[in-house]
Amino acid sequence: MTRIPLTLLTPAILVAPAAHAQESARARAQRTLPADVFANVSALAVDGSSSGIPDGPLFNKALEGVAKRVPMDRLMPAIETLAGRLGRARTALGPTAGVPLCSSPEPTRSSGAFPRVHCVHSTPRRLARRPRCWC
Repeated sequence: MTRIPLTLLTPAILVAPAAHAQESARARAQRTLPADVFANVSALAVDGSSSGIPDGPLFNKALEGVAKRVPMDRLMPAIETLAGRLGRARTALGPTAGVPLCSSPEPTRSSGAFPRVHCVHSTPRRLARRPRCWC
């Protein structure tokens, strides 16, 4: 039996999950969700994209619900609620805001994508340290 050196297997093991991780939320949802649920979420995403709402969080919410085996009659109202919240956030920021609705604070903190705003912390006195501020 031939032995394959570990140095040849390691890159193959590391590259395979990375290729799968680059798949978009829409593609994963189309592959995973029932057709009628995917059509409803896709219609919400198309409606929201015209007003600047990203579609990724909507499809991710649908995938999360399917993974947790949430009944379909409860899944669509949750996705519609999320779409409404993202819509209100876009309205609050304004249509021409350069700030993305969904972004993690760590990468954008150093890049300066978020404008600096006044940050107020209400920390109970019993806590020794203040929470970390991303402002």
